[in-house]
Formats: sequence, C-alpha cells, structure tokens
Amino acid sequence: MKIVLLCLITLLSSYCYAQGSFNYVNEDGTPCPKGVFGPSKLEGKIVNCLKEGEWKKYLKDGTLYAIENYSKDTLNGLVSRFTNGGVLYIKRMYKKGALNGVYEKYHTSTKGLQTKGYYRDNIKDSVWSEYNIFNGSIRSEKFYNMGKLVTKKEYYAMNNSD
Repeated sequence: MKIVLLCLITLLSSYCYAQGSFNYVNEDGTPCPKGVFGPSKLEGKIVNCLKEGEWKKYLKDGTLYAIENYSKDTLNGLVSRFTNGGVLYIKRMYKKGALNGVYEKYHTSTKGLQTKGYYRDNIKDSVWSEYNIFNGSIRSEKFYNMGKLVTKKEYYAMNNSD
C-alpha cells in the first residue's frame, strides 16, 4: 500500500490532471490547499502550491478548451481559448495578470481572423481591426488611445459579400 501511495504522489508531483475538486501537490509531494475547478479537467505544473508554466483545460469529453500560461499562479503569456469543437477562437497575451499585447478573435465557422487589437494594462490601445467573414478584408478600424476611441473607419465591399 505504501508503494502504491508513493507512486501516486510521484506521478502527481509534476502534473495535476483531475476533474472537479482536487488537491494540488507540489513537485516534492507536499499537499496544497484544496481547490475547486470546473467544468473540466486540468493539466499543468504546481510549484510551491502555485500554477506555473503552461496549463491545459479540457471539457469533460476530453476536448481541449484552453491553454493558459502562468507565473506564480498569475496569468502571464499567451492564453488561447477553443470552442466545444476544438476550434481556436481567441488568443490574447497577459503580463502579470493584465491583458497586455495582441488580442485576436477568430470566426468559428471559417477560422479566419474576426478581430485584432492591442491591450495595454487591460485597456484597449492602438488600432483595432474587424475583418470580413467571407474574404478576410478589413471591415473597420478603430484607433484607441489608452481606452478612448480616437478615430473610426468603416470599409464597404463593392460586391455585397459583407
């Protein structure tokens, strides 16, 4: 029984993969306070009871739902979200828990780019573009200066495919 328990602790020390409510276990096998996570399964590394590095979230059927990057339990780096069918629909960058950097949203039907913009400290900044679902051309551009809309341009298709 002790050998089975030791093997279990060793397996869980590097990665957590569980459903619903579970206990984090550090790399050295020491337990962390209990956490409740849903609606799915999680896979990632725990260091000193904190999420570290890449974490994957899965739906109950095993479909990948999200890939998130953490530094000391705080979002840091690329975060990608997927539909129930596993199609990428949002990519965004975080720095120390705040949206910072490129934000991209995709049409789930065509998988083409729908929206692209930039965040600085959780605030829209710079050019935000929206794209035509049919041909990928730019439909509109909005220029933000630290959250305030400065200018907006609309583009119209000549062939009514918009």
